[in-house]
Amino acid sequence: MKNDKKVGLFPLIVYLPVELDQVLLDKIYNEIPSDFKPIDENDVPLHISLSKNEVLPHHCIEGFSDALVKGLREAEIAKFRVTMKRFNRYKNENGDKDFIAIDIDKGSKKILGIVDIVNNVMKRYGLNLYYDVTLSVYLD
Repeated sequence: MKNDKKVGLFPLIVYLPVELDQVLLDKIYNEIPSDFKPIDENDVPLHISLSKNEVLPHHCIEGFSDALVKGLREAEIAKFRVTMKRFNRYKNENGDKDFIAIDIDKGSKKILGIVDIVNNVMKRYGLNLYYDVTLSVYLD
């Protein structure tokens, strides 16, 4: 996806799909405000998104992606369960999009481990980190 504001630079999105059975997914959809609709009906509706308003030059994309894959493989992260607590409504950094997030109770340390791996790669490419450690006060 090309970022029209900065020609030759591409937006950075780290997307980790979450598997849910349809019963739980229906319960989640019943809890969120009715004005929220998926942007694309074919999108995976629930995911861990580490999207950030950062851009990479085209020639860095493959190396960045390879570094993420390597870091996650070396960490040997297996599937894990999470326990959901509550829904929150957020805006992106630009303030032009709303989204619903589910606070995680059990499993948050595993997610923070993934964020650490991503942040290490971000540092190597001179990019801003995703989250400050102060967010850990909300996690188990």
